[in-house]
Amino acid sequence: MIVAKKKTIRIPRITYATLSVTPKDDAAYEKAVEHVRARLGTHFTMYNNGEKSALTQEEMSHACPIDTRITVSHFPKGTREDAKAAIDAAQEAYPKWNALSYKTRIAILRKAADLIAERRYELSAWMAFEVGKNRSESLAEVNEAAELIRYYGTQIR
Repeated sequence: MIVAKKKTIRIPRITYATLSVTPKDDAAYEKAVEHVRARLGTHFTMYNNGEKSALTQEEMSHACPIDTRITVSHFPKGTREDAKAAIDAAQEAYPKWNALSYKTRIAILRKAADLIAERRYELSAWMAFEVGKNRSESLAEVNEAAELIRYYGTQIR
């Protein structure tokens, strides 16, 4: 049984509606940019159901749209078999997830929203490199993702 802790995280709600009033925490954002910059060009591994996929041999590189000389990352190029294995794993996991109460599922999703909010600067920095969004837009997108999870959890309750 998963028991959610009552934890209030006070983070400004930054969305596209509040973009013009985005708080400036340049030091935290710049620290995140440096952290991400040190990880640019990372070769990531594909996992399926917690296991490293041995099926994939090819890789795809992803360049920054602002400066295509910067390789953001390398990801395995999934195969048809990878997709089938992922679908099988999802179908296998579904009964356990479905058996959880809606309150437990909401608690899990709220924890995900909290993690997104806590890691907002790093996620925003990755977004800046990956898709070329500026600081305010990337912060708005990341925070909006967390807020949408929270909103729909509240609607279900």
